[in-house]
Formats: sequence, C-alpha cells, structure tokens
Amino acid sequence: LLLDSFFLIAFPSHASDQDINTELVLFKLHVVEQYQESQWQLLYENNFLGRKEYISAVYSALESFLIDTIRSIENEVILAFDENFRVLFSTEQVNFNLKDLSMLQSEVRDNPHKVVETEFHNADYIAGFYSEEFNIYFVFLYKRQ
Repeated sequence: LLLDSFFLIAFPSHASDQDINTELVLFKLHVVEQYQESQWQLLYENNFLGRKEYISAVYSALESFLIDTIRSIENEVILAFDENFRVLFSTEQVNFNLKDLSMLQSEVRDNPHKVVETEFHNADYIAGFYSEEFNIYFVFLYKRQ
C-alpha cells in the first residue's frame, strides 16, 4: 500500500507507462538495496557476521522483504543468487539454469542500478544490483502491464 501510494503521488498521470514502470523498478531497487545494507549493518554492529544462525535469519528477512515489495505477482519476479549461481530465494518458482543465471549476472554487473529492456523469460525489463556485503545478486524482472 505504501509503495502504491508513493507511486500515485510521485508519478503524474501524463507520464508514459514505460516511464512509470522504469521509475517504479528503480524505486524498488533502491528500497531493497537500502534494506539489505541496514541488515548487514546490524550484523556488523552486533558482531554477528560469523554466526550462521543470524545470517540465515537475515536471509529470511530479506526474502520476506522482497515478497512484500511485489505489486503484481503476474508481472514481476525478484530473485537473489550467489556467486556460485545458487538461487537463494525467488518470489516465484522459476527454474533458471546456469546459462540464465550467468546472463543475469552479466546484465547486473554491466548495468547496475539501471533498467534495461529484455526478452528474458517473458520479461520486458531487467534491473538489479550486486551486494558486496552478502555476495548476492538481486535481480528484478518485470513485464509491462
């Protein structure tokens, strides 16, 4: 609801759907990045970086946070995977093979914090960032509404 309210206030009705989708993707990307950074900071400040149970708890919190950012389950997928191409969590059950994840990794590495048009897995847009703190790639896939 908060994201939808922001969406209505921040983007006037004369903006194109593509502009709105792009801005919404960038906004969500920023919010997720800020959240994961705050979680890392909490681990660091409390000296829990080496404790697997706390890191697992943070991963669960990140997954819940990602699910909560979904506006339309039919039009968007958010996933996170590590440097070994192991999918840590995804907001939708999608089977990505090594080639898919390698392509997503390259796209995020080459275009961090940018929305890029794509035809990957029926998506129209792809965006993402790499978390150096967690060594995780966060990828957002969107389909035009």
